[in-house]
Amino acid sequence: MKIKCKNGLCDKLAMIFSYLYKARIEKQLLEVLWEIDQECNGHFLELFKPIKDLEFIENIKYTENIIIDWKPHIEFDPSKKFIYEELKLTENIKIKIENLKSKMNNYSALHVRKTDKLCKIKAPCFIPMPDDVYFDFINKQPKSYDIFLATDCVDTQNKFKLKYGNKIKCSSEMKFSEELRQTTLEIAVID
Repeated sequence: MKIKCKNGLCDKLAMIFSYLYKARIEKQLLEVLWEIDQECNGHFLELFKPIKDLEFIENIKYTENIIIDWKPHIEFDPSKKFIYEELKLTENIKIKIENLKSKMNNYSALHVRKTDKLCKIKAPCFIPMPDDVYFDFINKQPKSYDIFLATDCVDTQNKFKLKYGNKIKCSSEMKFSEELRQTTLEIAVID
């Protein structure tokens, strides 16, 4: 069975794991064409360990049967049938996460997603959470806590750092970019 996943990391993972479940039931190998593009700017194997019955392929012949989509298989939606038990970080990524955590005291964390859901054509139902909701959360945390901010938006990172200073900790210092993805895929996984 061959699939090509479109969109970003979450959509790709959901599609892969749903079709992997289907492939295993049918006693097949799942071959995945994972393209590095603007929406997903890194490769699975740079971040996660290999998975049994899953192989990544470089290209396909136009005559081959391949499922091209971004949605999980309708019968095997991983959010309803099973969890990503086999998704394991590489040792390198684990070390980077531990190093980041070691630089913080007690902390709370926020994930403020902004960039990839701004296009109303791609995500018509997405309504971004107002920043005040996040500020209220931060203000309710113990004063001694650091705040780990996971974000995909340089403007958000700058706004939170301006408001809270050194209390805000991030996995990377972002710089302005015209690209849809303002962080690497590795940073997204670490966050």
